[in-house]
Amino acid sequence: MKVGKFVHRGVLLEVSTITWAELGGPEDVLGSWVFAPMLRTDGVIADPSGRLGAVRERVAAAFADPVWVRARCAGVRRRIEAGLRAVDAELPTAEQVLTWVFPTSLLAVWPAVAGLVDPTVRRRYVRAERVLSRFGFADRYPGLLDTLDGGGAGVDVARVRAHLAGLAVVFDEVSGLPREGFAFGADLGAAGRPVVFDGAVELIGAGRHREAMFWVLVTYARCHVVLARWRRSGSGCCGRRSRRCWRIWVWRRRRIGGVGRTVCWRRCRGGRWWWMRWWRRLWQAEGGRDWRHGDG
Repeated sequence: MKVGKFVHRGVLLEVSTITWAELGGPEDVLGSWVFAPMLRTDGVIADPSGRLGAVRERVAAAFADPVWVRARCAGVRRRIEAGLRAVDAELPTAEQVLTWVFPTSLLAVWPAVAGLVDPTVRRRYVRAERVLSRFGFADRYPGLLDTLDGGGAGVDVARVRAHLAGLAVVFDEVSGLPREGFAFGADLGAAGRPVVFDGAVELIGAGRHREAMFWVLVTYARCHVVLARWRRSGSGCCGRRSRRCWRIWVWRRRRIGGVGRTVCWRRCRGGRWWWMRWWRRLWQAEGGRDWRHGDG
């Protein structure tokens, strides 16, 4: 269960709960690209039973073992391949965008996992470029980024800033609506706002405006998933501003490379093509080079 983002004593926390069965034993954690990075270092705050400490010791000792690196890479690969085949043409556009963009972005997670760099969400493309460059694959990064935005056409700095301004209108409308039942609901509230907007401004300022569009697009789509529920409910809480938000979404979506149902399908195919062409080369490099010096 995901509790989400909230501020506690001035610190922004993002909390999820998992069971011991979901976590598994040391070998399960070592093979998980999600859990292993969390326990590779001594970041446990409280461990009354001592069980986490025992798992952490085993994970820290074997994290860079090629057997477990390959297992984690294989897990990312399975998620990518399943996700890129799962886009449902019958879903509303905002939901379809989410089902396309997350597995597509996992193409950037794969090199981070192979390079022993902790995968992140919002900055995953930046980390992917660093890893690819460090191991001699810098020429592959432009193609990887193209799978997200179709080659960057119309995604210049000024337009990305305009997208961010439009998103602010939509975000502020959604932050005032009930968001219970959405796993990402807390991300669309006051605690999540700095992550979206300050984070995007930081990336844009660093010349990473194309990378910034990943989380801008995700947040736009999530906002409209919430708005769509309230429009369908007929509760009356979405009126003129909601209609304005919808017009902003449609207008912006066309300028983010026309992200819609047809484009989602086309980009899924493009992502699968890029992946099938290059994953074997990266996989072979993972087995033949020393990937054990991650940059965090």
